Amino acid sequence: MNRPTPEAPRRFSCPLCRGGVGGCEICVGGILALDRCPRDYAGAESFELLYVAEQAQRGCWPFSVGLLEHPAKAVSLIQAAQSELADGRAANG
Repeated sequence: MNRPTPEAPRRFSCPLCRGGVGGCEICVGGILALDRCPRDYAGAESFELLYVAEQAQRGCWPFSVGLLEHPAKAVSLIQAAQSELADGRAANG
């Protein structure tokens, strides 16, 4: 897959408004156009979170304690990342 450029951006359904007809503050008409690598937008922490979410989905939590001992914020972030990963997989077949 080619890297997006200003001349040839990659277009996605907006993750914030879920492709709403009116759009939102980050998209136009529900379409988000990226003109550079998504890593440039997201930062390393986002990709680390996606990795942890995928590992958790496989039953390999990155913490050595039980689920009830995980910080609620971490569990919430991992669940949100798992939801986004599922949406992405569904959209890409």
